[in-house]
Amino acid sequence: SMARLMRALPHFNFANNLMASLVRRLESPVDPVARAAADALREMMRDNIERSCIRDCVIMIADIVRRKGHHVRPLTLEVLLELKLSGDALLGPKDKRRAQKSDDSEEAQLEADLREARGTAVGKDEARKIATDILDKIFNIYFRLLKTGPSAAPLLPQVLAGLSRFAHLINVDFFSDMLQTVKGLLAPPAEEEGGVELGPVSRLHCILCVFRCLRNQGEAWDLDLQDFYDHLFETLGRLAWSSP
Repeated sequence: SMARLMRALPHFNFANNLMASLVRRLESPVDPVARAAADALREMMRDNIERSCIRDCVIMIADIVRRKGHHVRPLTLEVLLELKLSGDALLGPKDKRRAQKSDDSEEAQLEADLREARGTAVGKDEARKIATDILDKIFNIYFRLLKTGPSAAPLLPQVLAGLSRFAHLINVDFFSDMLQTVKGLLAPPAEEEGGVELGPVSRLHCILCVFRCLRNQGEAWDLDLQDFYDHLFETLGRLAWSSP
């Protein structure tokens, strides 16, 4: 009931209270309760990224990760994978107009009218700020967990899936840090350090993350990708041999 109310009326006076209650329940030790909360938040995340309530939700999840570190449930991070972040959402007004010259203005106006009727319309500058804030929080969550070390191993599949999903949006200032972190994850673990070897899917997420970053920002870096190609073919070989 709380989820339906929040979804239907995001501008409701107590919408943030309802959302905070759902976010807290993501960490419930009772699986049905946690999954019900996750399903409700996933549905909200699939909505227009311009809604400030989505930013508020991501901030709440980031606060849980800050407080609990690697003790958060994987389910909490899976909710973030439903976000609909795109490069268009981060463009400035002038860039966005250039990128959307061929858009049908009548259709765009209709969509704006619908958002206004639902009480969700925001200005272009505010929409860009919301998307930027969300992206910053997401990468803060992922980098915080990646730097936790082997203790965060149970969360790596969700973290790496998120990084590969949003990697093409990463700021160039974070790229070098991310590249070194991913290289370290792909390297054979040192037994004396208690390292954990990634599974094939997580390894592929690492490689995909790097390639997606390079697709958009590769011209700013002079990199030798041979190591990543070696990891890719090695991982594909393992998958081939493990197939029934």
